[in-house]
Amino acid sequence: MINLNSKISRVFAGRRSALPADMTVPPLSVSVFPGDAIADIRERLIDDVIRVLRPEEWRAQRCEQWYGLLRPWVEAAIPGPPAAPADPAAPPAPLGAEPWPLAPDSDVYGDHAGWWIVVDATGEHELSEAYPTRELAEREAQRINGADPNAEWYRHWFAFQGGVS
Repeated sequence: MINLNSKISRVFAGRRSALPADMTVPPLSVSVFPGDAIADIRERLIDDVIRVLRPEEWRAQRCEQWYGLLRPWVEAAIPGPPAAPADPAAPPAPLGAEPWPLAPDSDVYGDHAGWWIVVDATGEHELSEAYPTRELAEREAQRINGADPNAEWYRHWFAFQGGVS
């Protein structure tokens, strides 16, 4: 439990490998993506606090009581309007493979018009051949995203200050 004099504060933004050498790995972190709003990051941080402090409750279900209790600390750690961008400088996910529909233009795509491909998070690079259904392209995107377990995600890192019991 966080004692009443505690606070949560952001101590770093970036990838784990870029943490300053003199900083121990903070116990809390949340992934931050382009387009995330402050409200998104707050929800992820509350989930992570519950995961760290009360793992049995975190695994079981979302506990509204914890959300109400933690919200003031999280709002202080991540100030601003809920709809405001969380981090305009956040880079895309390490690869961020996702399905992308090909236009139904047979002059351009021939027999593959209206099919699906997999592209990276920027939409600039094709990562797969064409698939006739979105479901097949989604499976391929999941396979590609899971292929590099060492890929680092951009995160905001937080620490407890003032004590946790």
